[in-house]
Amino acid sequence: MIEQVKRYGAWAPNLMIKVPATRAGIEAYEEGVALGFNMAATVSFTVPQVLAVGEAAERGKKRAKENGVKPGLTAAVLMAGRLDDYLRDVAHDTKAAVSESDITTAGIACLLLCILAWFLISAMVRPVEDAFERQRQFVRAFPSLPDRPRTYHIVTYGCQMNVHDSEKLAGMLESMGMT
Repeated sequence: MIEQVKRYGAWAPNLMIKVPATRAGIEAYEEGVALGFNMAATVSFTVPQVLAVGEAAERGKKRAKENGVKPGLTAAVLMAGRLDDYLRDVAHDTKAAVSESDITTAGIACLLLCILAWFLISAMVRPVEDAFERQRQFVRAFPSLPDRPRTYHIVTYGCQMNVHDSEKLAGMLESMGMT
């Protein structure tokens, strides 16, 4: 996986390379950060995964700085909806008397724990509101960017949920006028 990260990182400086939060993925994540690549890890729904990704981000940033490399951006992609789906399946299979409200509340609670864990482990991560505000500023400024081809290219690897995520991203980019 590390070789894939290096290959993707060579394509362009503005890529965000997404890897799974598995042992191999987290090793590749750290190496990518150390090489100055923008890295994201897909965290299905566990707090230990978030902690492992945050620790890898910090180690990678430290290594990058020691080698005179500007560390890339780091992110953990939290899949709270997958937790909700899993809880629905368990409730159905076990015939548990669990309401939809209970399921979504459990998903939100886990998401909040993951966010809290991420901020506690990584002093370099900006507050969530800052991140959302930067995204809002970019979306507002996008139409006024200099005229140039506004195209995108998405390459998707992995599970069907990655395909789903790519389709959602494509829809967002198309709504911004990209082709």
